[in-house]
Amino acid sequence: MNTNTNGIIRILTVGIDVFRHKNCNKTQSLVNYDVSFVVIPMETAGVSIQTAIGEQNLKIVSINRRYRRLSAFLALVRVLSKQRIDIVEIYPESYVTLGFYLISRLFQKSVVVIARGLEHRIADRRIRGFKLWILAIVYRGADLVIYNELYMTEVLRDRLGVTSLEFLPNSVDVPPACKELKDHACNFLFMNSIKFFRHPEVALEAFIRLKELKVFPFDSQVRLRIVGLRQHAGFHGNADRESKLAEMIRGRDISVELLPWTEESEEHLNWADVFLLPADLVFLNYALLEAMARGIPVIVQDTPGTERVVTDGIEGFVVGPTPESWLAPMTKLAVDHKLRRRMGSAARERVIQQFSSASMARSWLQHYNSAIHNHKGIRAVGANL
Repeated sequence: MNTNTNGIIRILTVGIDVFRHKNCNKTQSLVNYDVSFVVIPMETAGVSIQTAIGEQNLKIVSINRRYRRLSAFLALVRVLSKQRIDIVEIYPESYVTLGFYLISRLFQKSVVVIARGLEHRIADRRIRGFKLWILAIVYRGADLVIYNELYMTEVLRDRLGVTSLEFLPNSVDVPPACKELKDHACNFLFMNSIKFFRHPEVALEAFIRLKELKVFPFDSQVRLRIVGLRQHAGFHGNADRESKLAEMIRGRDISVELLPWTEESEEHLNWADVFLLPADLVFLNYALLEAMARGIPVIVQDTPGTERVVTDGIEGFVVGPTPESWLAPMTKLAVDHKLRRRMGSAARERVIQQFSSASMARSWLQHYNSAIHNHKGIRAVGANL
């Protein structure tokens, strides 16, 4: 039961870049709990509106393409003036976040901050000074801050001084059945944006060595697909690393595909037999959970928190950061389809029990009710940054 007198909790979400299908996992899971969402995304291409078509408890408010931030502020004021809203849910985005926060407080609304990635830049001290102080006003003043990655704990508590803090991990929608894994072939998949803390080159080097072992008589029986390149979209921050991947396979007669990043993961997950995540931050990666939910075994790098989602030898393998560490488990899963099925089934069951959207819905409801009841207005911000 929710504690709102009208029986419905209405949430206004603002600051999110694009509202995608993965965000619908949360909104859909809360339909039966009388929680509805109005979302003001910062994008102007209409992707969010297309995503929301047919959703029972979700409405997207479009903004002006040319004056994106100003338009978002005006849309926030308009919604708060004309509709009953219980919570303003803010996805932090630099300076504009303070405007969202102050407008919400002006209308005396409860504020929930969804920590979503800026925290990593704070941890590395790439965000500091005045920008950090601005963000601290919002984080400390919020009625509740919800975060989904373990590394954020120290940043939020020690650097930003947040006290109203709750950990709520990522969740995914679970398909009705496991996918069929192949008996006499194996497709390896790396599917993530190639950020500096992810290392697809490690998986690629291990794959090259695996191919040299000739565990299959035909090259086409074991393949690797790396999905995450972004140069095609005009993002050049990873240009050197993406060029290195291309150089590693140049002149080699091996089945490796280097493909651009996409939000449409279904095709690649249907193709995959083993999911690979060599990264310094692994815990509850969204694509990892999607793969496990479909019954795909995984190989991940051993990092803090990994044990919360993958147990070595059960749902897959947890290995070191070097190609040598990856070669043996990749070889085992490539040649043993029974092992792939057993680990894939265990991976799916773990997601169902701990990380499915249905199992997380009650936690979201509890936190939203807590934010409403503990609404305390603007709080003082200290100087310990």
